[in-house]
Amino acid sequence: MDNKMPRTPFSTGLSRSAKETRIRLQNIFSGPKKRPPVLFLALMCLIALSCGDLVSCHIREAAPPEEQDSSAVSAAQQLSGMAASFYREEQPFRPIYLPEEVPDQPEEESQRLDSAALWGEAAVEGQRYGLYEVRSSRYYARDGVLAWHEMPYPDVLLFLLDEEGAPVRPIRRATFEIEGMTAEDALRKAVWRLNDLEVCLFRDHWSTPIGPGNWPKIFPDLEAGAEYLEAGYSPESYWDSWTAEGLTATRYYAAEEDSWFLSNLYTTRSDLYTPRQIRVGSTRAEVLAAYPEAVAGDYWSMYPDEDLIYYIPGDNGSGLGPALLFFFQGDQVEQIALYDMFN
Repeated sequence: MDNKMPRTPFSTGLSRSAKETRIRLQNIFSGPKKRPPVLFLALMCLIALSCGDLVSCHIREAAPPEEQDSSAVSAAQQLSGMAASFYREEQPFRPIYLPEEVPDQPEEESQRLDSAALWGEAAVEGQRYGLYEVRSSRYYARDGVLAWHEMPYPDVLLFLLDEEGAPVRPIRRATFEIEGMTAEDALRKAVWRLNDLEVCLFRDHWSTPIGPGNWPKIFPDLEAGAEYLEAGYSPESYWDSWTAEGLTATRYYAAEEDSWFLSNLYTTRSDLYTPRQIRVGSTRAEVLAAYPEAVAGDYWSMYPDEDLIYYIPGDNGSGLGPALLFFFQGDQVEQIALYDMFN
């Protein structure tokens, strides 16, 4: 919305009317020294006084400090309550307390939520989210003495926010290191559930990428099939192989969350592209310009006969972590892979 500023800090359409009335009165008095009609003067004064009263500034009184403090305390309590509910659902085996709820003799391994504070907020695909640092303590024995001990690192919870930036509900933990990240990058990584923001593929006309760590529903138009591979880490969880036209993926189904997660993906489709705009059909020069850190050669002895360039974000020489693989036929990319060696 284009809100036009007033002509002066105090001017409005009505104050302009008052000014015009004052100028007309001045013109009357600056003319020939005739005695103006008394009734006319009285009428003009009444009009000017009425206009002045209508445009007078009214200062809104600030809420008393005690009301402001009460509102802040209420918001903090609401936030802590939502965090406590999240932990209790996530860890039903562990007593979770807010500071005011702690009993005189808590059970061993109880957890106390000490504070929750906003770390950063940003909009992702038109919806606002916030990351909150939750600091807590555990009740356990050290040197034979039961006591509360502060956890060395805070948890980071992803919250849905309303239009005014107030937390609505927690969604999940952010299971990655946020230090050094911008709020925008941290929120995108948390919302999209990517293991790495660089190792993913966007699809034309879709705003959510796919990459190791997530499985968005961005292929509704493709006829796909899946084949069971092996059992997973918990009851009813498992690995499978998913295939569609120009796509092959290994996925993991986590039964406790009823969620799918991508492990690796291979594609020959040209409607998928990396965050740096590389897709099937791009040239070798374009790949090297977009990924100057990329390495030419085999990847973990898996493709000794392939013409391959791979990129591992932040690689320190170990070769670990999510990776982008570009397979070439001549001078052009013929296949792109997303791979997480240790997921």
